Amino acid sequence: TFRQKGGDFMRKYIIASHGGLATGIKSAVEMIIGTCGNIECYDLNTYSTPQKIYDVILAEIEKNESYEYIIFADIPGGSVYNQLMHLCKFNSVYLVGGVNLGMALEVIINEEEENTKNLILDAINEAVNSIALIDNEFMKEKRNNDKEEILW
Repeated sequence: TFRQKGGDFMRKYIIASHGGLATGIKSAVEMIIGTCGNIECYDLNTYSTPQKIYDVILAEIEKNESYEYIIFADIPGGSVYNQLMHLCKFNSVYLVGGVNLGMALEVIINEEEENTKNLILDAINEAVNSIALIDNEFMKEKRNNDKEEILW
């Protein structure tokens, strides 16, 4: 893990996606936890090609080699993700595919965690475990099991 003088982490978060998803996730994160100066987003609809996103992020990494970068991408195996995989040639870069709001929040809220890989793996597990399906059958069963709590 990378530290500044004085012990503060030097970590940046990057969200890259198709369409405008990256901007949307950043907006939602900042709505929940406040403005974060260390989050950048790159939407494919703004940069037009994954290569352009890669070039901008590569220049950022080369300019700030003392930082650690956690890069979130929307689709593992997608064009943005595949292009950004090449940034993992740097020891300071972690690429996470399949980002959702919960995962991004989990990583950013727990940024004091020194072991970056464990931080990311924990966030992935939390994100997977937070995915749920609620349907009519589930609600009927819940209603029958929770006699005191009337849901509908």
